[in-house]
Amino acid sequence: MEFDATEIANLIKTKQLSPKEAVMNAFSEIKTKNGQLNAVVSLREEKSLEEAKRCVCHGRFS
Repeated sequence: MEFDATEIANLIKTKQLSPKEAVMNAFSEIKTKNGQLNAVVSLREEKSLEEAKRCVCHGRFS
């Protein structure tokens, strides 16, 4: 998935993408590219997915 943060927020707002799906896609990208970049130390996968499930979207981009 190649979207910027504003595009992802719009997809979530219009229910074309769930917060959980956005997080899972981000993990996929990190796992694919971090071997070369070595930029991410800890993913917090379980905690992040738990938080995404509870997400109540409100605010500037939702």
